[in-house]
Amino acid sequence: MPVERLTERVKALMVKRAALATKVEALYAALARTTRDRTTPEVQGDVTLRVVMLGDPAGIQAALTDLPPGEVVVAVTDVGRVGICSAHPAVNVGRLLPDALTVSGSKGGGRPDLAYGSTPDVPAFTQGVPETLTTTT
Repeated sequence: MPVERLTERVKALMVKRAALATKVEALYAALARTTRDRTTPEVQGDVTLRVVMLGDPAGIQAALTDLPPGEVVVAVTDVGRVGICSAHPAVNVGRLLPDALTVSGSKGGGRPDLAYGSTPDVPAFTQGVPETLTTTT
């Protein structure tokens, strides 16, 4: 390739890279939703709880979207990033998440329907969520 065409080639590669990044994001989102949908739910009264383990924080937001009524989803990564969403009118995750994170020595918070946080102790947090849900609903 002639040197005078290098700028043109670099621009074309940058466009291609951006398109591939968009595809990767879509694949992460699809993987997160599929993982969520395949996670066995735990039913507590009229609340369906899914605790979803994800390998990458990029999937948290996708795992927390488009929930069926009555469902609460907790998305946790192996590095301790946490997101929780509620499609149940009686479950305020803005209050639930800080209570559940306290068990593992962490903090977090958000709105009644969507909250985020982090934890250094993923197993303690995932065990504490169902117990905290029982005491807050």
